Amino acid sequence: MPLTNPRAGKSNVQSGHEDPPKLPIRWAVILLAAGFTAYLGHRYAGPIQAGTAAIAVTTLLHTILP
Repeated sequence: MPLTNPRAGKSNVQSGHEDPPKLPIRWAVILLAAGFTAYLGHRYAGPIQAGTAAIAVTTLLHTILP
């Protein structure tokens, strides 16, 4: 049984070196904005308002960003 996939032309054996998974730019922007919103909300309002604001920002950015 060959160790290569004839359709892919690649070896099925693990090489030991894999690129780390990449975080899409969109997710990074959303997470940074939500974290910053939660920080500001917790600093100036309170924990409940901070969580609510972070969820609102996350939802808004999920809707707006492509």
